[in-house]
Amino acid sequence: MTEATLFCYAPSILRIYRERYPQVKLILKGGETEAHVEALRTHQIDVAFVYLPIREPTLWVYPLHEQFYIAALSSSHPLARYKQIPQW
Repeated sequence: MTEATLFCYAPSILRIYRERYPQVKLILKGGETEAHVEALRTHQIDVAFVYLPIREPTLWVYPLHEQFYIAALSSSHPLARYKQIPQW
């Protein structure tokens, strides 16, 4: 699970899960998407919060949240004159 997921999204998801399934032991581990995909594929873990896209046909993927990225740059940067950065 990435740090952003861990601190932003996971708490509410995990709270609901623990309320519904208090008998299930949860162990949280951080890591990169590729490592989580490999651990899922080899049955070392049961669930992972990862970034898309994932190209692993043996996994079922359910998007929980759509992320939007922003660009932060100096007001003197050539791209600052655009309201939206052009796609080249």
